[in-house]
Amino acid sequence: MQLRAGGGFDNMALEVVPLGALRTFGNTGQSGFARFEIDNGPTKIKAFWNALRMTTGPEYWPDGIASLKSTIRSDVLDVSAQTGFDFKGLGQHHLNIGAGYRYKGVKWGYLAPHDGTPYQENHFNAFLQEEWDPIKRVSVILSYRVDRDPLLYSQNVTSQGLVQSPRGTILFEVKPEQVLRFTVGSAFRSATFLESYIDLFAPIPNQPALGVRFQGAQDLRPEEMLQAELGYRGRLGSFQPDIVVYAERVANLITDGALRKPANPAQAVDPITGQYVIGYTGFENEPGHFFGLGAELGGKWSPTDGVDLIANYSFEKMYACTPNPG
Repeated sequence: MQLRAGGGFDNMALEVVPLGALRTFGNTGQSGFARFEIDNGPTKIKAFWNALRMTTGPEYWPDGIASLKSTIRSDVLDVSAQTGFDFKGLGQHHLNIGAGYRYKGVKWGYLAPHDGTPYQENHFNAFLQEEWDPIKRVSVILSYRVDRDPLLYSQNVTSQGLVQSPRGTILFEVKPEQVLRFTVGSAFRSATFLESYIDLFAPIPNQPALGVRFQGAQDLRPEEMLQAELGYRGRLGSFQPDIVVYAERVANLITDGALRKPANPAQAVDPITGQYVIGYTGFENEPGHFFGLGAELGGKWSPTDGVDLIANYSFEKMYACTPNPG
């Protein structure tokens, strides 16, 4: 049995992708982490805690306009466990099973008022993975994961708040050190705290009496991607080529919403600052879906011991597929 533990903290400053009307948006403060792991053969237990204590806001902002500086306190606690075992039946099998829990807590002035307490979410997941070798040169890997998102459940976006992610891979060894791989699988991304809960009035810098209100949407559907790829990896003397071609379909992409006018006179005045609201915006799911094709070409050449030359090229083309009117 092995026990591992670690931790640390750091002073940090970083820029993030801002909301549309905010530029040079940055964060400064401290981050910290702690982790603990138990490893006993096929059984593994892991836990970690990530924390942020930061000041956030536009790095450059005109004088005389209400400041958008705020503080953010974020905590993520994650615990997961997995184990596995071997068995035989039409070949050799290895089955892994596991489950996990993640707590997310955020307190941030940009989010909608929440009685002075952090927004909290409790996420759960479970998975299994089957590795099967039916014959010597063929391997099959089948995996399935299910996640429960509390916001998807409370807003009845998906049944019981569940999102399922199956995946399958076939490996075929053409000859020693020459392997073909075919994979089909799905993945998803749920909305962030910012996309779900933001409620912020942002003044227009050159018209400080006017502003735009950003509002989150708690009923956003998770982004979903279905991908299929065919790959080859081998060794030709001192050269190791790696080639992948793939196709993907993306649905429910979360994007910035269109600016809409206030629906009535009451919505045209910000209740906190008294300034005029010229429009509302936020986040929404893009209608339709996107289809992509891509390829990745890579290789490593080792002309002599201790010398490796590596090159890589990737290409991707995306197509927007809009729904038919009506």
